[in-house]
This record gives sequence, C-alpha cells and structure tokens, in this order.
Amino acid sequence: MAVGRVKCGIFGSTDSSYIMKDVLPGSYPKTLEEQVTIAKKYNMQMEDEEPWLDDGMGYGNYLKFPDSSQQERDPWCDWDHPDLMLNWGEPRLWGLGVYIRKRMDVSSMPVSWNLTCKQLHSFTAFMTFMFWVWGELYHSPAHVWNQKPCLPSPHPTIHSISHQIVLPKLHISHWPVS
Repeated sequence: MAVGRVKCGIFGSTDSSYIMKDVLPGSYPKTLEEQVTIAKKYNMQMEDEEPWLDDGMGYGNYLKFPDSSQQERDPWCDWDHPDLMLNWGEPRLWGLGVYIRKRMDVSSMPVSWNLTCKQLHSFTAFMTFMFWVWGELYHSPAHVWNQKPCLPSPHPTIHSISHQIVLPKLHISHWPVS
C-alpha cells in the first residue's frame, strides 16, 4: 500500500483526501457538562458558546458564531493567514468560504438618506443632460415628417381610400319592426 492511499473495499485504494474522523464535529451537547467541555475545547467562555440546534444538518458540537464577514476585521493586524484574516488555532465560521473578503459582506453599513438622494438626483441630472446632448447631435426626423413627399406614394393611404369607399344608404323602413 502506497503512502497517501487508504484501502477501500473492493475497488482497491483511494486518495486520502476524505475528511478524517477526528476532524468531524462530535455529537450534539445534551447536558451542561458537555457544553462546558466543548467551550474548553474551542478555548471559549461558556457564556459565549452557543451550540447549533439539532436540525439534521450535522453541525454537531461545533460552535455557532454570529455571521460576520472578513471586512469587519482589522486590516492592519498581523494575521497568520493575511488573505483570510485568521490566526492559527482560531475557531472559524461554519460557512467561512461565503464570508471571505472576495465574496460577501454582511456588515451593517447604513447609507444615509442624504447620500442616497444626492446619488439619485446626480444620476437623473446626468442622464437628462446626456439625452439633451444626444438630441442636439442627432436630430429626430420630425422635421422630415412634416414635409410633403416629392413623389406620390405608390401605396394607398387612408385619405385616398376614404374617398373611394361609397357606403350604401340605409332606409329606416327596411329595419324589422318588433
């Protein structure tokens, strides 16, 4: 058996890139003593430790941290992993891949009403100005539509058809009387 391979049933060997048993989360804590043990395992205080609910997702005894993105962390700190802003041995979020700096920012950054109105009015003014400039550079053919054509149209128009149609005159006496 080669190094880095694990014997796996009838298919011989497979790569050892599967999740090891000691890395998987343990069972859900049911008693207070188990919660204290888990808090010590992750180097946290009991008040800060909140376990996941047993909803069948398999979080086990892993801690439930508040959802916070990496942008909220100090960028000038000397991190062990500067790209992820993490230190060695620090407990990580369950969905860390979602909250890294290149993906999603869930920090609460309120935008003031004044700034929103300024941006809206600036955009509206800019677009109005650009439509005005575009209209001055490329005139609409409205002045061409008001001119009479040089040659008569080969297609029948509404005016020429209305003169040719003769409607029969209806006499009231022909209507059935009830």
